[in-house]
Amino acid sequence: MTGGDGRSDAPVLRFQIIRCGPPARYCWRLSTQNGRAIAVSAESFTSVEDCRSGVEAACRDAGELVTLIELSPGGSSFRWHARTADGRRIASAARSYARYSTCVVAGERFRRLLVSFLKAGLPGW
Repeated sequence: MTGGDGRSDAPVLRFQIIRCGPPARYCWRLSTQNGRAIAVSAESFTSVEDCRSGVEAACRDAGELVTLIELSPGGSSFRWHARTADGRRIASAARSYARYSTCVVAGERFRRLLVSFLKAGLPGW
C-alpha cells in the first residue's frame, strides 16, 4: 500500500546483528527505521555468519513457527516467544504488552514479517 506521495505506508524494517552475552557472541534484532526493536533473537551465535544463517533459517521456517504468550512474573504484562516445531525458542518480543490480545497480534505479525522477508529475497541488513 502506498501513501498519496507514492511512498509505502509499511514501516521499513531491518535485521541488525549485535554483540550480546558472553564475549564474542552475537544476536540479531529486527528493528524499524527509527531504531525501535520489534523482536530479538533468543539464541546467541559464535560468529556473525552463524547469526545471519540463524536469521535466514527463521525466515525459511516462519510458516511452521509456534507463537507462545507468556505472562510476566508480576502478572502485569505479556510477551510473545516464537518456537520451532521441536520447541526451540528462536525469537522473543523486544518489549512487553499490557494486553494479551495485543501481544498475540504482535507475535503473529512477526511471523508474517519473516515470511515477507523470505518472499522479498531474505533479510535487509
